[in-house]
Amino acid sequence: MSKLKIDLDNIRFAVFKQIFEDIEVTFEHFNVEFYVIGALARDMIFSTVTIETRTTADVDLAIYIEGTEEQYQEIKAHLFDNYGFTQSSENAFTLISSDQHTLDLLPFGKIEVEDGVIISGKGLVNIKVNGFKEVFEEGLVKLEANDGKTFSASSLSSIILLKFLAFDDRPEMRGKDPGDVSSIIRYFFDLNASNIYDNHNDLFADNDGEEDYELEYVSAQVIGREINQVSMQTHELNERIISIIEDHIKRAERSSFIRTMVGDYCNSIDLAVTWLNFILKGIKEKGD
Repeated sequence: MSKLKIDLDNIRFAVFKQIFEDIEVTFEHFNVEFYVIGALARDMIFSTVTIETRTTADVDLAIYIEGTEEQYQEIKAHLFDNYGFTQSSENAFTLISSDQHTLDLLPFGKIEVEDGVIISGKGLVNIKVNGFKEVFEEGLVKLEANDGKTFSASSLSSIILLKFLAFDDRPEMRGKDPGDVSSIIRYFFDLNASNIYDNHNDLFADNDGEEDYELEYVSAQVIGREINQVSMQTHELNERIISIIEDHIKRAERSSFIRTMVGDYCNSIDLAVTWLNFILKGIKEKGD
């Protein structure tokens, strides 16, 4: 697992530093593992090469629950009683810190029923957690904070995998996901050049001489290869991610995901479709 250094005193992350201190002590107390997901994971990885993106106001964590809902509720109660967190009235998985930042604690593991989690509470009480366990097993990077402490986060490729799945489950709630995917594809090479040259240099040879071949195409195919390493653990997950991407490609401008990819990082429907085709190509290689 690769390790990246980040500065939690960075003005973009300093507001979350206390939250991380509180959850670190709490999760150690309950002996549970977690990793950062979503836009915050992306922003932390981007910060290692000073890439600027929109600032997120949320902390999204996937936490591995080996027991039942009772263990999950005990963790929340500990945060309420000891660190001043309160429960959101709209989402049973969302806590509000004492300084009014949002903390989403998304449980997976033995607490799952089929492909989701249902808990007691008010507002949203059921979520899909497809891919969470597979990312936990094969799709993480280590982040080392400036105080020497380390924690895990979704890799950039794993973030894309989870965003495809989340958008497929609840497109009406996931409007920012396609743009986040575009930003990752756009900057992936800058963050992974050494790995790509060392482990994926065949992609340059395969496309030598193509005048319109871009580094983003290499990046997208590498992302697909890395997604495959995560999704191939479960046949159903691998087939689902292939089906999702194929459907977006087939619908092209009729796909709300592809339309929303177009923006600051992707300038056309055709380019978005091309990127997804290269991701799909990488996934379908099946590691051969």
